Amino acid sequence: MGVLIAIAIYFVSHILLEKKIDYAKGIRYQSVLLLSEFRQSLDDQRRMALTYVATGNPAYKKQYQSIMAIREGKQIRPERHNQPYLGFGIKESMSSERPIALLDLIRQEGFSEQEYRKLKEADSRFDEINATELRAMQLIEAPGSDIDARRARATQILQDGKYQQAIAAITRSINDVSTTITERSLNAAKSAETLSIILKILAALFSFAFIFTCRKAYLALKAQLGGSVDEIQEHVTRLSTGNFQHTLPVTDDMENSALGCLAKMQASLIEKSLEQKKFEKYEYLRNIIFEQLASDEPLPNILKVIVRGIEKLNPEMTCSVMLMDTESKFFSKCIACNLPIFFRTAISRVEIGVGVGSCSAAVFTGERVVVDDIATHPYWVTLKDLAAQARFGACCSQPIRSSSGELLGTFAIYHHEPREHTKSDLNILEQSARLAGIAIERKLIEQNLQIAAIAFESQEGMLVTDANRVILRVNSAFSQITGYSEDEIIGKHPGMLSSGRHDMDFYASMWESIVNTGSWEGDVWNRRKNGEVYPAHLTFTAVKGRDGTIVNYVATLVDITSRKSAEEEIQHLAYYDSLTGLPNRRLLMDRLSQALVTSSRGKGGGAILFLDLDHFKTLNDTLGHDVGDLLLKQVSERLTSCVREGDTVARIGGDEFVIMLEGLSDSIFEAARQAELICEKILNALNQAYQLNSYEYHSTTSIGATLFSGHEIESDELLKQADIAMYQSKTAGRNAIRFFDPVMQEVINNRALLERELHKAFDNEQFQLHYQLQVNNLGQALGAEALIRWMHPERGMVLPFHFISLAEEIGLILPIGKWVIETACTQLNVWQQSKFTKDIVLSINVSAKQFRQADFAEQIQDAVNRHGINPALLKLELTESLLLDDVEEIIATMTTLREIGVQFSLDDFGTGYSSLMYLKRLPLNQLKIDQSFVRDLITDPSDQAIVHTIIAMAKSLSLDIIAEGVETEEQLQFLLNKGCTCYQGYLFGRPLPIQQFEDLLKMRVYEAEQLAIAP
Repeated sequence: MGVLIAIAIYFVSHILLEKKIDYAKGIRYQSVLLLSEFRQSLDDQRRMALTYVATGNPAYKKQYQSIMAIREGKQIRPERHNQPYLGFGIKESMSSERPIALLDLIRQEGFSEQEYRKLKEADSRFDEINATELRAMQLIEAPGSDIDARRARATQILQDGKYQQAIAAITRSINDVSTTITERSLNAAKSAETLSIILKILAALFSFAFIFTCRKAYLALKAQLGGSVDEIQEHVTRLSTGNFQHTLPVTDDMENSALGCLAKMQASLIEKSLEQKKFEKYEYLRNIIFEQLASDEPLPNILKVIVRGIEKLNPEMTCSVMLMDTESKFFSKCIACNLPIFFRTAISRVEIGVGVGSCSAAVFTGERVVVDDIATHPYWVTLKDLAAQARFGACCSQPIRSSSGELLGTFAIYHHEPREHTKSDLNILEQSARLAGIAIERKLIEQNLQIAAIAFESQEGMLVTDANRVILRVNSAFSQITGYSEDEIIGKHPGMLSSGRHDMDFYASMWESIVNTGSWEGDVWNRRKNGEVYPAHLTFTAVKGRDGTIVNYVATLVDITSRKSAEEEIQHLAYYDSLTGLPNRRLLMDRLSQALVTSSRGKGGGAILFLDLDHFKTLNDTLGHDVGDLLLKQVSERLTSCVREGDTVARIGGDEFVIMLEGLSDSIFEAARQAELICEKILNALNQAYQLNSYEYHSTTSIGATLFSGHEIESDELLKQADIAMYQSKTAGRNAIRFFDPVMQEVINNRALLERELHKAFDNEQFQLHYQLQVNNLGQALGAEALIRWMHPERGMVLPFHFISLAEEIGLILPIGKWVIETACTQLNVWQQSKFTKDIVLSINVSAKQFRQADFAEQIQDAVNRHGINPALLKLELTESLLLDDVEEIIATMTTLREIGVQFSLDDFGTGYSSLMYLKRLPLNQLKIDQSFVRDLITDPSDQAIVHTIIAMAKSLSLDIIAEGVETEEQLQFLLNKGCTCYQGYLFGRPLPIQQFEDLLKMRVYEAEQLAIAP
């Protein structure tokens, strides 16, 4: 009892001393944090004031006010209050606590009264410093144009000696308090630590003496009994009642003690008991398997019962049954309960052989395979990593064989650790494989019998004869096909089914083939009981005994009447549309080829009419495809009624129909008139209302027509011409007729050629960026606009006007736009290295489709970061068409890029969707006056008014303004008089390749320097 009291006293004293040490260190830590924040607020407030005076950026004043408000307890403290204010600024997330002044926090944290008074005195000096800093910042905010003088005066105020002395006084107070707190907390912690060390030494000495005494007594008693008298008595009583659940705790040095003798007796009794129980459980498992074999339980379920039962009898084992495929090259199925799925899948897919696991080796060698260590055994060389992943260390596998010795699969036992397999393990393996073999063989016999019965009662008629061709048995399908019942046909000869359409030579040849080759197969005409003749597919096979003589003939009979009908139906479906019954494209092209041949022989001309129902997709989407199908059927009926008997109406897909007119006049003008009359008749017929179930529907049709005479034009080309004409009809407003025009074909061909060349241009790097100078009213270079040029190997330089719209249509604008961004950023990186170009802002044009990409902002940020450029020198020019859709998303993307410094200019302003509502929300830097307003600026009052309005609006929105297309001094002077001081145009330089542009820049810099030094 005294020992327990001493231990309790020690632990209580130790805990109290540790808490005292922790408290002292905590006080010191919190005090240092608060003093650091006190000092940091002084530094950050002063730095914000100096930065604001230097830059005039209101963001720094806002941060100044935020720092002062947090320190005075007027604003909620940020979560990371112990870090510099400049780090979190206004963007730092705020804590959920109420506002609290820094001085109040200091009082709460356990500062002494003297320390608190000293810090309060220092805090009172903040008012003097704040007044000085605010007076300096007010000078910057004062109106007037003498900003440089006011900034110099403000800087002088902040460098005043009295101001610096006040700051130094606050810093000294903070340092004094910090020194006092550090000394106080260190002394307290040191005193507590000293007491703790003394206490630990005393406790260690006491513990050593106590343990030594107890140990000596314990060893003496243990040597004789191996435990207490009560424990020995308890173990003897338990063993006498047959209770072996508890293991006796015996070590090597207790082997000859009383407890050691009891342990040996218990081990022997347990071993005998386990063997008896395992035998009883195994016999019970066998009985369950035989019961399931007698039932209709599927084989996989029976094998799972075997696997689960063996694993239950032997918890340290994981078992599996692998079944063979028909060719014995792979395992067809893996039956297991606890094998990992990935492991089971992998071993099921390997080809049987040596080196791919124990089961594969057992099948390959036909013998039992025992592997004590998977990691080192050659049978697992390719799968040892997989086994390690499944945590298997040892495996043994036994082939499963049928009663006739046929290899059916394997039974495998896995262990999680490498081990030497015992005789008991191998007995379990052998018995389990034998039990699985009985189950598999029994089920295979049942399946074969079922298959034979099912095969005989299949959909095919079957008959069996003896060697003399007397019918012994027929199935129900035979009776259904022939009309003869089993009683009527047994004992008869197959010749009674003959239709009489085949002569004796046919049957003689058939039986000769059966006797010589063992089989015959072919189509015959047979006769049913009711006298009906029908086509049948007949197969005769001779069945031979072990001596090679024929003992039976087996015939299969299939009624192929439906197949013959199906072949005719397939023939119809191959040439006709299944919905409307009209000829399809295949039949149309066949008839068109014949019509061209006929026309070439001087038997008149012809025409192809290509029809497309207007807005058919809308009907399908709103009323459903079943209603759309009704419309197509009625349209096909009306079209058929509008043409002559020798003409062809075909449906070639969807809502497209083609009509081929034959026998028209040899005169092209007369043939065109005849075709036009038929087209008008068709339009009138198709414009009539349709009754589609309960809906009354009106439809229109666009028709394209082309004429043909002879073989001048191929069939496919004719359809293509009619299709082109049809699309011209749709372009003209739909419900119209258009004849094919060769000029139209030439435009389409040129466009297709341009599209192919445009793809090649991108792949072959034929694009270049030319740069056009942007200047201010003093002629100084401010920036440049990058303009893409296509350096075509044959056409020369191609301007964007000729290919940008096509690039947008075919989706090539995205890779082109990305190339422009990369090239521009690369150039900006180069310019940053030169004093002539390091401040040049580069503008690039961005298409609406490119800007609307979900990752456009990330593309720009990635390019800026990879090339290491100043984002403020990159300006993206957007057109007003971008604002037609998803304005909120556009604003979000612009805002993201604006935050990193990228500039935006609204190009071609005034020519498109100039919504002032959205304009004021866009994070723009610049408006660009379109050259269409500048071109006639001197002579057109309307252009003058528009330009004046744009300039005024830009100024009211605090946006920069630049005019493009400035070509004359008169235009320049007008713009300057109206307040526009930035220009771009031929007056200052054409778009030039990079080398020429940089030469132009250097020349302008040189001229400016000469003007500067001129007297």
